[in-house]
Amino acid sequence: MNERAATARDAEIYGAAPGAATQREAKPGRVRALRAVEGAAVGVVFWLLLFTFGVPWVFHIGGFDGLLPSAFGGAALSLTRWRWVSVTAIVVLSLVLVVVAYTPVIVVPAQSLIRNDPLPPAADAIMVLSAGTNDDGTISPGALDRLLSGLELFNRGVAPVLMVSREAYIIDGRIVTSQADQERIVSLSPGARSKLVVAGITHSTHDEAMRARDVFRARGWKRIVVVTSPFHTRRACATFEKAGVVVSCAASVWRDGAVGELSSPADRISAFEVWLYETLGSVRYRQLGWM
Repeated sequence: MNERAATARDAEIYGAAPGAATQREAKPGRVRALRAVEGAAVGVVFWLLLFTFGVPWVFHIGGFDGLLPSAFGGAALSLTRWRWVSVTAIVVLSLVLVVVAYTPVIVVPAQSLIRNDPLPPAADAIMVLSAGTNDDGTISPGALDRLLSGLELFNRGVAPVLMVSREAYIIDGRIVTSQADQERIVSLSPGARSKLVVAGITHSTHDEAMRARDVFRARGWKRIVVVTSPFHTRRACATFEKAGVVVSCAASVWRDGAVGELSSPADRISAFEVWLYETLGSVRYRQLGWM
């Protein structure tokens, strides 16, 4: 009798060897571990897709703040009978991404957000809206686009005053503001620094409208030109008008993509991100009676 046959016979007579049961018991554990790792990977992909669409910004969540929670959530879900939900979500979001990137479906909705009024023959001030500040106090690329566009109008003599809002945050126990960077950039234009008016510290478009209204009324102004990013113009100017400020809307340069074309996948995805943010923001502002 060969060794394999003898082992089989012994197992029939005396039962399986102690190590065999342990191996069989360990197998389900390994399967669960592999499923959890797979689920964590699916969770990460899910969050990255949301990040691509700009969903975290809608809820004022940092771009990567949801990465670990999504990974843990995906791992937990993979161990339940609902594991198909996460996979289905990935498939649906991937299809949406492909459609947005490679078809013109977002072009008309995104461009409908743009309001670019004719410049008035006379205005009392040019109001440049904020758009974020980095941890070192430098303003964001979008804020720089707005400020440069406002400076251009100021240099053309559209209005004698340049007004800005200011952002301030506490980061690692220290106060960080946009003041120094804004003033440095404005000082690059001769004479502009002496004509700079600060509307106050703000944290939203509604805040900016309220601060502008106070200055508008205090100085007896008749009209101001509001400068902001193209896809932000319609909501922003509607908010200012709701606050009682007479405005002409001016779309700034937008260097994240070709606003008038939106022909490349990257431009369309960027436009979708902003369209989602502005659309949901408009819904919220209407609910609050701000526009």
